[in-house]
Amino acid sequence: SYHQRSTSGSLASSAGAATAGAAAALSAQWSDAQRHHERVVRLFLAAANLRPAAPDADVQVALGLLFNLSYEYDKAVDCFRTALGATPDDYSLWNKLGATLANGNRSRDAIGAYERAL
Repeated sequence: SYHQRSTSGSLASSAGAATAGAAAALSAQWSDAQRHHERVVRLFLAAANLRPAAPDADVQVALGLLFNLSYEYDKAVDCFRTALGATPDDYSLWNKLGATLANGNRSRDAIGAYERAL
């Protein structure tokens, strides 16, 4: 009947509007998350620049994790390697380096880092 078609059409229209609304909300949340991420990176970079001659391993690890989250694997690798300069026996940090190298399609290099982690 006409009423059934009309109802199903309005349901589809409502579902489409709800989906569009949800997509817009997710997009706004993603934009907020990106802005917060960029702000945190800037703050940690400022902290790192306070002592460029003697980098703080914890600051470098935090930056490495932040760069890893934003798929900036080369930057993350640099940060983890800098942190390892201060804490060369940190197995957890070697593991982070291995995972980051693997994520950046550098599997051969990752194996060496994983072996150091063990």
